Amino acid sequence: MTLTSKRLRLEALSVCHVADVVAYRLRNRAYLEPWEPSHASHYFTEEYVATAIERLMSETHATRFALFERDGEHMIGFFDISEIRRGIVQAATIGYSVDEAHTARGYATEGVGVLTAYAFDVLGLHRLEASYFPENEASGRALVKNGFRVEAYARELLFIGNRWRDAILVAKTNHAFRWNNPVAL
Repeated sequence: MTLTSKRLRLEALSVCHVADVVAYRLRNRAYLEPWEPSHASHYFTEEYVATAIERLMSETHATRFALFERDGEHMIGFFDISEIRRGIVQAATIGYSVDEAHTARGYATEGVGVLTAYAFDVLGLHRLEASYFPENEASGRALVKNGFRVEAYARELLFIGNRWRDAILVAKTNHAFRWNNPVAL
């Protein structure tokens, strides 16, 4: 499955992306360190990535996408929908990261828009949630520009960098959602 926008292409992550994922992780290791959990050295190997992708592909409560410029060959980020909850909730959590060399181009904002449309229009979800660190204002702007609203300031929510960190919680509601949507049942 591939999602596209004016400048971007999001490909459902598969084993064909193993080398791209490893290269992305190695290239952005220092850049992403403040925003991600600590990783053991095997996290950066093709064997580990292949196993992780195979596991992700079998999950029904998450979808992860490799991000490319629309006509590009090199992966420049990740977007994901995780913790998909059905029943009376009909919600999920989204997350993303963009290659350091491709920041400040509006790719996060554009990608969040593509992912939101997919979650609402294809998955039939009613609500999307996300969080970002207070000091990561660029991430917050990408969400707010796509209609996400701040709902809470969560103290000591995420264990990143060997300490508990605060996060700002945001969400967007799909006002077009209808219970008669067959995907949602």
